[in-house]
Amino acid sequence: MSDPTIVAAVRAAATPHEPAPNADVVSRQAHESSIAQARAEAHGAGRAEGESAGVASERARIAAILDSEEAKGREKQARYFAFKTAMAPDEARTALAEAPVAEAPKAPTLLDEMKGVKQPALGADGGRDVSQMSDFEKGAAEARRLLRK
Repeated sequence: MSDPTIVAAVRAAATPHEPAPNADVVSRQAHESSIAQARAEAHGAGRAEGESAGVASERARIAAILDSEEAKGREKQARYFAFKTAMAPDEARTALAEAPVAEAPKAPTLLDEMKGVKQPALGADGGRDVSQMSDFEKGAAEARRLLRK
C-alpha cells in the first residue's frame, strides 16, 4: 500500500494550488472592487433621484398652500405655514379657513398725506418780519388776524 502514485496523489490533493489563469475568472479583489464601485454609483444616482423628488414634492406643497382660496386675505399666515412648517396642504388650508381675513390696507386720504408735509407758518403778516413792516401793514395784518377768528 505504499504505492508512490497514491502518496503523490494524496499530497497533490492536500496542497493548495492556484487555478490556472482563465480569461473568464475574476480575482476576488477585482470582484469586490467592482461591487463597491457599483454600490457607490447606485447610491449617488438614488440620492440625486431622491433629492429631485423631494424638491418637486416640497414645491408642490408650498404652491398648494399659497395658491389656495383659504390663503386669500391671509397671505402672511399662509407664507408662514408654507415656509416655516412642514404642514400638509390640507392641514394648512383648514387652519387658514379658521383664521380671520386681514383687512385691506386703507388708502391714504389727502389729509393723511398732508399731515406728513411740513407747512410754512405764514401768519397774518405773510411770513414777513413784523419789525420791518410799516404801521399800516401791521394794522392790516392785525385786522386780518381778527377777522379770521
